[in-house]
Order: sequence, then C-alpha cells, then structure tokens
Amino acid sequence: MLKITELCMLMLLALPCFAQLASDDPVVVESYESTQAMNGLVRSNRERLICCETFERGSNAGNIVLLKFDGEDNIVFDQIISMPGAQYCAEIVEDAQGYLLVGWTSEGVNDSRDGLVIRIDFDGYVTWHKTFGGAARDDFRSVCRAADGGWICCGQTFSQGDGEGDLWLVKLDSLGNQVWELVYGSVLPDWGSAIRPIHGNGYMVAGSQGTTNKNMQMLALSVSDAGDVNWSRQLGVADYECGEAVVVDGTEAAYFIGSGSTIYQSLMDVFVVKISIEGNVAWQRRYGNGSFYDYGVSGCINEAGRLMVLGNSKSNSDNQHDALLIELDEDGTVIEKLTNNDFRDTWHHHLMLYDGGYTVLGQQHRAAGGWNTIMQSWYPLSSAVKMEDVDEVSLISTNVPNPFKSYTMISVPWKNESNVELTVFNILGQPVESQIVDRTSESGQDIHYNSAQLVSGIYLYQLREISTGEICSGRMTVLK
Repeated sequence: MLKITELCMLMLLALPCFAQLASDDPVVVESYESTQAMNGLVRSNRERLICCETFERGSNAGNIVLLKFDGEDNIVFDQIISMPGAQYCAEIVEDAQGYLLVGWTSEGVNDSRDGLVIRIDFDGYVTWHKTFGGAARDDFRSVCRAADGGWICCGQTFSQGDGEGDLWLVKLDSLGNQVWELVYGSVLPDWGSAIRPIHGNGYMVAGSQGTTNKNMQMLALSVSDAGDVNWSRQLGVADYECGEAVVVDGTEAAYFIGSGSTIYQSLMDVFVVKISIEGNVAWQRRYGNGSFYDYGVSGCINEAGRLMVLGNSKSNSDNQHDALLIELDEDGTVIEKLTNNDFRDTWHHHLMLYDGGYTVLGQQHRAAGGWNTIMQSWYPLSSAVKMEDVDEVSLISTNVPNPFKSYTMISVPWKNESNVELTVFNILGQPVESQIVDRTSESGQDIHYNSAQLVSGIYLYQLREISTGEICSGRMTVLK
C-alpha cells in the first residue's frame, strides 16, 4: 500500500498539460447500430456511464441505452429503456440512490411530447419514471441537483408561455414530485439548454432567446433556490448566437458556451462569455479554426483551474466534423487549441474530466448509414504515471466543482448514513485538517466542504467510514 506522501507525489506527476495531450484509441461501440452518445458521467471508481439513443432496439421508435464501462473500457452492462412511443436522453447525473436521467418522450401525436424524468438504480434498471408538460411540445435538456437533495430540470415548453416556446424550469423533490416551475420568455422562441448549481446562490441557466429580426441571442439566467429570476442577460453582437452549456467556476463566475455567427470572415465560431455571479459581463469572445463552421457544445474546469471548451469544427479541407478542444485562461486568452480528426464526420456532445485527462462523447456517421457511439480520451504525454498504473491506489472520490475557491461537494461511495472522518493532506503528505462529518445531517450523498482553512494549492483528501474503517481518497485544487 502506498503511503500518503508517495501518493501525493504521484498525483502531482499526473497533472495535465494540455499542450501535450494525445488521444488514446477511441472506444467505438460498433455492436449498436444507430446508437448516438448524448451525455455521460464519470463515477468515483473510474467507471464511466453514458446514455445513448438507438433506433435499432426496443420499439424502434427511439429508445435510450445505458452503457457502463469499467476503468479498462470494458462494458459492465448495457441496458435499454423501452417505453411506448419514442424516448430521448439529454443528461444523466448521479446521487446516493443511483442515477437521474432527463429528456423527453413522444408517442407521435401532433408532434406533442413531454419532459421525461427517469430514476435508475446502480445496475441500470428503472425504478420509476415521470412525465411533465401539457398538450403541446415540452422537453427537458439538462438537470442538476438542488441544494435540498431534489432536482432542477431545464428545457423548453410550448404548452405554456406567451410565444413560440419558452425557457422552462421544473423543481422536483427527491421522489420526483413537482415543487415549483418557472416559465420564462417572450413572444419569440426561447429555450433552456443547460443548468448548473452555484453553492449557496441558486443556479445558472444557459439558453437562447429569439430576436425581432428572426435570429437568436445567447441567454444567461440566474435563478434562486425558490425559482425567482435574479437577473438575465442577452449576449452577442452579431446576427445569431445560441447558448449550449454553462460551467460554474467556484462561487465567483460562470462561463456560457455556445456558437455565434461573426462580423468577420467565419460563418460560425465558438462563442464564450464570462459573467460574474452578480451578472456582470467580464468578456465575450469568439474562437474558431478557420472560415467555415465551428460550434461550442460543452466545457469543464480542468485541474489547472482553466476553462476547457469542447467544440465541433468543419473548418478543414473536406468539411468533415472534427473535435475541437480549446483551453482558456481567466481572461479568455487561448492557452492551447487542439483539433482531433481520428474519426471524421463525428459530432461531439459532451466533455468530462477523467483520470488526469479528458473524455469526449459523441457519434460518428457511418458510410452505410446510421451512427456509432464514440468515447475517446486524451491524456497528457508528460504524465510520468497514470492512475490505472498504480495498482495499490484507487481515487474513488470526486468533488465538484474542482478546482474551487470556497466550497465544493465531496462524493462519498458508501450508501449508508454512518459518520465519516475527512482528512485533508498537503502535497507533502502532511495532514492540514481533519473533521468528523455527521452524514445524517448532510443532504444526500455529498459532503459540503469549506476550504476556509486552506491556501491555494493541490490537496489530497481521505475519507474513512467510522463504522467499518473503509477508506477512499481523492484530489482537489483550491484557487484563492
């Protein structure tokens, strides 16, 4: 068993350097015809769970497939969720009881559909599902956990509101019962694409809002825990900007990611806006690979504390979609930009941190028709060691956000409510803080951690279950 000091040194060596990223062999799920990866998550023990769409299994009208991979990219299970009509997945998240998936379901009547929420256990089986909406077309496109252990679903409704679709938020309790809803918009098209929590300050919502000249602007929204709008911002300077994702950086700022036409030479560029929690726009910038189409779709904060943006680029000689990764500093300056064309004509949907690198989920168009799911990882070439090479250690706890400034939520792998001892070590392996956490008073599975006693730096934390003595550990970066 490695000592804490040895583990800390290994973790330092494994920090990513984006300029030297190299792609592993992608995992192509070829056995599932017309399967399209839409979203996914990294579990605390290095498993990855992805939700896909398929038209070849189940009712053939459109069904959801869950694929879980172990740390060696072997499929642990695949489960199909088949119900009457068609189902589409948008986002999946995890808590102590399993997973919650949101999307929409349709039986093909007058283009009507309902927002869909599915509770799934850790083996991939449906515990319950519920639908929300009215007589017209309604859908969910994103979900995040609420501070009280419930959920906030984000999407679009045509059944309510004043115009051609409105941004729609629905607050659910832990059992899926509706607590409140918010319909926001104008007589023009509006929709919500993504929602993320801010510790102690509600939620940030990314979306799009129609303009009078029949184009779009990116929409940024701050919403309280009670469902009240704190502020809204319409963003962009050209004819068309749309919001696809939002990344919250600690408790001080959020990055809104999408696409925008440009007043320069490009047809479409990646569009990123940084806004403070109070709603002040720090900057808004465009990034691209050339003069054709470049789209922004997802993002995360990497372990260096910088924004990583995932996009799709057609600015190449044959106009095929390539993966586009852009690393930005806090002022929006490009640190590094990487285009990956291992798989041509591939649309990428989702970016997540994984094992000292990044995992990208997407779908590749087949020459014979249909799609294959793509799961591809990038690792730093400069890493002296990757975590799967350390047999004695598994980093089976994660914390979100990471890096962070003041607060983070540390995941606990044990599903009971026994007390946990949390110990934080510096990079030399010296303990700097220890506390006993009463999990009966915590909301759900996560531990709310305050870094007030820490200075900026990289730390290892260790969790010990008091009743059994079991231990797990993780890494976190504090930025102040």
